[in-house]
Amino acid sequence: MIDDLKIIFLRNYDMNISKRILVVEDDYDLRCLITDLLLSADYLVDSVNSGHLGFEKASKENFDLILMDIRMPGWDGIETIAGLNMVNSALKFLIISGHISESNLSRLEKAQNVIDIIRKPFDNNHLLRVIQNCFDECE
Repeated sequence: MIDDLKIIFLRNYDMNISKRILVVEDDYDLRCLITDLLLSADYLVDSVNSGHLGFEKASKENFDLILMDIRMPGWDGIETIAGLNMVNSALKFLIISGHISESNLSRLEKAQNVIDIIRKPFDNNHLLRVIQNCFDECE
């Protein structure tokens, strides 16, 4: 039984360490919290504080998943997603936002490659499960 658990843990560890995630969040404390959480789960993580910087980074580098806030100064998350979908239609997005209005929901329905929406505040374990499910389903 213990050997089976070790194998499952090692398999998940190997899967996570090769997954690269970009966190696009303007709130410094939340960006650090999410980054630390993902690093502790053995993901490779980069983070930026604006949609414009997220667009620049994701346009030049490869990411398996982008965690995107909606309400940010400058380019909002939905504008950033639209721009990135024009550059790379294979990108996957997970929305993390405390400000999801009916208007934003309507805009998100039209956005491509949005796999899920998580409302702030969120449970850390729930976020990790959603991310792992995304990777499990995408493979």
